[in-house]
Amino acid sequence: MSEGSEGSSTWKYIGIGCGIVALLGLCTFGGCALFCGGAIGAGMAAMEPPAEATRVFFGHVRGGDLATAYTDTASSYQASHSQAEFEAAVSTMPELASSTDQTISNRNVQAGLGATMSGTLQGPSGNTPFSAHLVDEGGTWHIDSLTVGAGSL
Repeated sequence: MSEGSEGSSTWKYIGIGCGIVALLGLCTFGGCALFCGGAIGAGMAAMEPPAEATRVFFGHVRGGDLATAYTDTASSYQASHSQAEFEAAVSTMPELASSTDQTISNRNVQAGLGATMSGTLQGPSGNTPFSAHLVDEGGTWHIDSLTVGAGSL
């Protein structure tokens, strides 16, 4: 064999080696991306049920269905507040009843401790901040406490 073919053979093996290293790098990066994406997705999925429970509660209040909104509250809240007391508290917060939409900008779920959702209620008189604490009761999230502007339940 000539000297040129030995040199091209060496370059061929170097090329194959570089290709394998690049392929391993891509597989490692892809695996990390899938793992991190899955972890982030799982974290976001855990925050959705309490956020949805918050939106449903606001919808019941907005629609004037305070009896159903009361059932959206936690059993611990109901044990210390009658439905009449709940309705009286809601009546002191006009921003709550007159809201047209809500934006949940902060979500925090802590296993065994509940969830806190906060953001703003949009209404005719502008935006009003809110903060809701929810508890998981048998797989269903319920409002345990709520602050809207200066008022609270």
